[in-house]
Amino acid sequence: DPPGADVFVDQENRGAAPVTVDLIPKFQHRIIVRKAGFATEERHVEGAVAEAPPTLTFKLEKAARLEISSVPPGANVSVNGRQIDQTTPVTLDDVPADTALKVRVEIKGMPPQIRTITVKEGKKGRVKIDLVNG
Repeated sequence: DPPGADVFVDQENRGAAPVTVDLIPKFQHRIIVRKAGFATEERHVEGAVAEAPPTLTFKLEKAARLEISSVPPGANVSVNGRQIDQTTPVTLDDVPADTALKVRVEIKGMPPQIRTITVKEGKKGRVKIDLVNG
């Protein structure tokens, strides 16, 4: 939910929801569901051997925008445990609105820093983290 959200399995677009996908048994799969205006949801699921495949339900939350920067730039970022595939500075248009977001920023050779921010639906939040001075 919502219908029409894009479903990715192991980084391959499998079409718009609702969609049926065969998973390799006893193998860990990364499932990502995304749609513009909604927060992206990611799950790791192990394929099972069963007569009837399990049904996974995703309910995407409304999204907010979050700008993350760091001193120095080029730091790795995760939000609520989801690793972001870009380094700072980065703008994310798909974070859950009205939810506490735990932002972790780290760069090799410096201790990681964590900040928590809540961004209202349709608004933009900013986090700037100084990795040099904490």
